[in-house]
Amino acid sequence: IPVLGEIRAGLPAFADENIIDYEEIPDEMAKDGEYFGLKVKGDSMLPRIVEGDVVIVKKQNTADNGDICVVLVNGDSATLKKVKFADNGIMLIPNNQNYETMFYSKKQIQELPVEIIGKGLVINDAIINEAKANLTNTLNQTDLRKVRDESELSGIIRRNLKNYLLKATKKNPMILPVVMVV
Repeated sequence: IPVLGEIRAGLPAFADENIIDYEEIPDEMAKDGEYFGLKVKGDSMLPRIVEGDVVIVKKQNTADNGDICVVLVNGDSATLKKVKFADNGIMLIPNNQNYETMFYSKKQIQELPVEIIGKGLVINDAIINEAKANLTNTLNQTDLRKVRDESELSGIIRRNLKNYLLKATKKNPMILPVVMVV
């Protein structure tokens, strides 16, 4: 998928779509919708999302409370925030407490406009490194002599990574381990 430029994790800034890189996503994910990547700039989503992370965004205009979304404000300013819907509008919530929550009324949502353009999934280097360490630890604690076959080992890996990534990202990922006998 193309990485289409940078997304502010701070105050909304001009949204510029220039392909700056490419990221790979699993085929199963790609079949589920249209995706693109954005490189994070700013620190409003610290500590979970840091400057330089690439956010994989599923293009959609809906979200649930608590989802991290790319939100377009005023037609040309995009920001990455957690969304929370209220009867009278929408809140864009930073993780970093040094930033204030932005609130847009229903009237502002229509007039500016304010629109969700995608739901983000962030897998940064820290999460990948922690997942590797977690998996290595699990494999070191597993008596591989008692593992019957590749299928059983694959199940151990899948359960471990799925549980870890669910806790780390609050998403329920599809894990497809490949175990090769050499």
